[in-house]
Amino acid sequence: MLNEGDKFLKDIYKSLSDYNKNLDELLSEPSRNLFTQIYNLLVFHNTKREDRKHDLYEEGMFSRFCSAKRSNTNAFLSSPHPYFCDFVSRDLKAMGTCDHIKVYVPLDYEHLERGANEIFAFLDENNISHRSKVGRRIRFDDLNIRLINKEDLEKLLTFIKNNKYIQEGLLKPNPFAYVCDNISLASDGSLSYNETVTNYIMLYLIDVHKNKKKNISIKDFYHFVIDYYAKTFVSHENLEQFSKDFGHSMDNYNEDPIDIDDYDVYNDHMFVSKLIIESPADDYSLNRFITHFNLMHNTKTKHITKSKETIYLTLRRMIATMLRKKNPDYKLWNIESYIREGDPYYLTSFEDCRNQICNSSFREDFLELIKSNGLNLRNELLRVYNQVIKLDPEIENVLRDFLAVGKVKYGDEAIYYIRDFLSTGDPTYITKTENLRNRFIALKVCTYLRDYIDLTNISLEDIVNNINNKYFIENEKAV
Repeated sequence: MLNEGDKFLKDIYKSLSDYNKNLDELLSEPSRNLFTQIYNLLVFHNTKREDRKHDLYEEGMFSRFCSAKRSNTNAFLSSPHPYFCDFVSRDLKAMGTCDHIKVYVPLDYEHLERGANEIFAFLDENNISHRSKVGRRIRFDDLNIRLINKEDLEKLLTFIKNNKYIQEGLLKPNPFAYVCDNISLASDGSLSYNETVTNYIMLYLIDVHKNKKKNISIKDFYHFVIDYYAKTFVSHENLEQFSKDFGHSMDNYNEDPIDIDDYDVYNDHMFVSKLIIESPADDYSLNRFITHFNLMHNTKTKHITKSKETIYLTLRRMIATMLRKKNPDYKLWNIESYIREGDPYYLTSFEDCRNQICNSSFREDFLELIKSNGLNLRNELLRVYNQVIKLDPEIENVLRDFLAVGKVKYGDEAIYYIRDFLSTGDPTYITKTENLRNRFIALKVCTYLRDYIDLTNISLEDIVNNINNKYFIENEKAV
């Protein structure tokens, strides 16, 4: 694959030169434009020209995948106009982690639909847990099978190698990945292997142009990556620059630098970079790749914190995110159903909630906590939910006192003064009677209520009604 990689680097530099009038500006620094051009040239590398015009979603292939009957795999679309058709084994074991073995099966258009169906049938027949995707366009990663152990990988590779139909339709694989019998393999944790390769190619081409190197070669590219790796993950002298250089992807380009204090993110980048460096070696084997996968997985597993505080913090954050969706009973039912069944589609994808929860050990940890402490799952969820939506006692007290004064001073219009106060932040909407204005300012009531309403999706009217019911209507009944 070294020769293929060498050719690709030379071709991509020529393409950038041919299609960009101001190459000096383009290669002056990392940019979304440069990243996207390189990424697209990479993933469509060696695909057939006539295949690139096909849109598998528009042509109905995704719909056929979703309607097909399978014994152990669900197929679904994650959005109205998706780029991928998703497949998940019904045991959902592969959904609870982002530490997968990625198997890229690069099929051309003619062979993709039948080839994919035969692979999913094989996975079902052998009860192999997986989380997989078929892309909307024909690329060298158009069929991506994600597995969770070596034994299943070996079974799948053997099946593909002996399947004549699939072999007929195989395109050339990623020239920058470990390749086993024309199938490229990767393990990238929370990252995208192809996007990480794209980043390195972008940084390398910028370096070539900046230093006016005469020759572009695969050997020079790997020397560049090795040097970058050493300065970042060995001597750590390059950490700040690394944070900036890799703070981008196809979906989120350079909006935020990488948090180098985030152990898992740092760990993933280190291991993926190491895989990029080591996999081209002639003696790199499947066993060595599996060793790499196990090291990456075990290092991250040791870092998982299963403390009671962490589990409840995660649950509170999940409830807070889910609170933005529909009614409270529905949200609690969704969370309870996810914890009982493990189906991630009970959770909202809002604010990346689904991915963050499913790519953690939260569900297993929370179930273990419930079992070991003899708790009732539904009651415990309700208890934590009530904690999340409960008003701060001091805020509740000052609102109660304002409403008590307001009933006399403003009648039923008291709530409008609070609403105007929240919308403008102007404390003069709050009466000075009983020192209420100073109390509102000291407790930062405006900021607290804005955040609380945003967090819980509970309206100001409901907050006021709850306080009225609790302190005034009940007292009136008692009298």
